[in-house]
Amino acid sequence: MTGRSSWGLRGGVLSLVPVFGPPPPLDEQFEHELEVLLPLRDETSTPQCSRIAVLLTIMLMWGICGLLTITDYLPLGHAARTDVKISILEESPWFRFPYPGQWGVPTVSASGVLGMLAGVLACTVESISYYPTTARMCGAPPPPVHAINRGIGTEGLGTVLAGLWGSGNGTNTFGENVGAIGVT
Repeated sequence: MTGRSSWGLRGGVLSLVPVFGPPPPLDEQFEHELEVLLPLRDETSTPQCSRIAVLLTIMLMWGICGLLTITDYLPLGHAARTDVKISILEESPWFRFPYPGQWGVPTVSASGVLGMLAGVLACTVESISYYPTTARMCGAPPPPVHAINRGIGTEGLGTVLAGLWGSGNGTNTFGENVGAIGVT
């Protein structure tokens, strides 16, 4: 589903995330107006909804798109139809086992090494900040330096193995996953 192709879907997503999301901080002068505008949202009614606003919005909008697909309201080929790319799921194998060298012999060039080095440095700097952030979100004490070093070393080993198996992606700490920990 692309927002560019359907203003209705874009509007639905943009309007539902705040509805399911946490209530905004109330300023005393606007407290009465917000109670009128958002009568179903308060801090005690549904705290679980405030933690999964995006997931609820995706599920609801996918369900709406599914109903629009079943009733043939959306024309064939429309990006919001839930059956547009179903063949990808039907034709792909259930299990696929990677093996070293499946994409051919690896090549090494100076430009590739320098580009990868820049990526490695950026990921390392990000990872150094994600470990204490994750600990804080979980209510744990900050990890000691040797634990962060071990984590970065393990990410490096995972990246080397991913390269050997030809997966095309490295293994590093992913900021969105850190954010997901804060949501759950």
